[in-house]
Amino acid sequence: MRNNKNVHKRIVSELGPKVRLGDGDATAPEADILRTQSFADFLKHEIRSDDTTDLLGYELMNRISMGLTTVPRRKLSWKRQIKRIGAIVIPEPLKSALRDRVSKPDIDPYVLAFRVVIIARMHKMLAADAQRLRTSAAG
Repeated sequence: MRNNKNVHKRIVSELGPKVRLGDGDATAPEADILRTQSFADFLKHEIRSDDTTDLLGYELMNRISMGLTTVPRRKLSWKRQIKRIGAIVIPEPLKSALRDRVSKPDIDPYVLAFRVVIIARMHKMLAADAQRLRTSAAG
């Protein structure tokens, strides 16, 4: 319901006194969350764990871990600002045509590390579930 702000505003305005609602997003951008020192430390710890390394290999985990360097976010460069404005102004069919012709950028190491952590945890949970099913079927 919070995602549809117009409906939410209408309901709130009918129910009570006039309260100014927020104009921006309530959640922080993923880049701000993923690049914090504490989250980067968490990702590195999880990636370097024995379970994750055994599942996906030491070489890959080491390579991903090396990409996790925490640097303070800088102000957007003028090129990125123009790119962001262009994303709003350029029509969708033209964007699709450009995407098809331009090479794909490398994946963000923080996003990749986060995906690896999710995969490793899901694997661990599914393995535990499978073990419980085997023991309950045997017993």
